Amino acid sequence: SGVLWGAALEAAAGTLDDAAASYAAEDAVAAVQAFQDSMQQLGRAQVGDKTLLDSLVPFVDALSAAVAGGASAGRRPGPRPARRPPKPPKPPRTSARRWAARIRSPRRAWAPPTPGPCPWR
Repeated sequence: SGVLWGAALEAAAGTLDDAAASYAAEDAVAAVQAFQDSMQQLGRAQVGDKTLLDSLVPFVDALSAAVAGGASAGRRPGPRPARRPPKPPKPPRTSARRWAARIRSPRRAWAPPTPGPCPWR
């Protein structure tokens, strides 16, 4: 609910210094840990109750282990992934009559009437 989210975000913000220009990875771990503790305390939930904590606790554990292993909070080093090539342009749309005429007569879409005597003369 909104009350749990508000209290958890407030707990996470309480661990961070307002005057800091940037935060270290350890600060992020402390904020996420405070978020988890607040959710667990106010919601009275445990892992296995099919709540947000079922995904939050493994995330906090993985984040803590990664930071303890030397991971930084910045962007991953290395080259950027290659972009996908652009899609080819779509062919222009044609009407059904023109399409049918092209199928019937491959040389031209419309043929003039054959010359001959006019029946109304």
